[in-house]
Amino acid sequence: MVEVVRDKPLLSTVEVRRDFKRKYGLDIFATNTWMGIEKVRTCLYDDNSKSFDQLRWFIEESMRTNPGSKLVLDMDECSNQFKRFFASFYACIHGFTYCRPMLFVDDTFLKRDARLLTFISDRNNGLKLALPKNFLTAYHAYCLHHLQMNLRDKVRGHKSFKDRMVFLFRECANAPTEHNFEEKLSELLAEGKDQVQFFLDDYSFQCWENAYFQRQRYSEMCSNIAESFNAWIKEARFLPITNMVDLIRSQIMAQMCNRRLEADSWNIVLCPKMDERLGEELDKGRT
Repeated sequence: MVEVVRDKPLLSTVEVRRDFKRKYGLDIFATNTWMGIEKVRTCLYDDNSKSFDQLRWFIEESMRTNPGSKLVLDMDECSNQFKRFFASFYACIHGFTYCRPMLFVDDTFLKRDARLLTFISDRNNGLKLALPKNFLTAYHAYCLHHLQMNLRDKVRGHKSFKDRMVFLFRECANAPTEHNFEEKLSELLAEGKDQVQFFLDDYSFQCWENAYFQRQRYSEMCSNIAESFNAWIKEARFLPITNMVDLIRSQIMAQMCNRRLEADSWNIVLCPKMDERLGEELDKGRT
């Protein structure tokens, strides 16, 4: 059982009960199964309270072995209880220098940065308040996918009507010019009427419409990459906190190493995908 849980941290009670039935012909209660899994996790990773205490040691060791990293443990001043933990290792900080100045955020909060950044988020209330306060020169864009889902929930009518409103809203968001946007908006309001107008009153055009956004979005209209990252680390998210952070660190290290080895095999300046795209554009220019 220990080896199974170590190899698969998200092991469910259903899987364990099915395996016991198949291997031993035994039917065990779900409650007993859950207690057994939790006992194994405690043996492997210690309990959660100890894991929180280990964070201080983890921070000290990480700062010692990874100079230039940023790790911050935020505790409640009154109760001395854990509030949040932020970690950014030096390799990631250095690598971001060569990336587009965009950050896709979910519920994560970052400290000040000197670069002109563009944030794309799901409009989390905490982020709405924190970003203007801590990033005075940054721009905050709302995720189009989340706005579409909110619009679908707000409008009343049949599915076909909801689909139509979402389609017209997406046309507005992607409009390349202000004139084109005004045309699309008129069409949306003509069909959606007051209920769509009430929805739009809560959102500034500058935060979701392509033509009015004051910085570069690089064609990124959604924050799906943040959700993709959450899916990538799903096996770590249910571990005690210190084990979770260390597993994510290991995953990032392995990914960076694999990508470096792959890049070393290239004999071109750009990555293959961009090199192919550049070639296609050059061919178009010659025709």
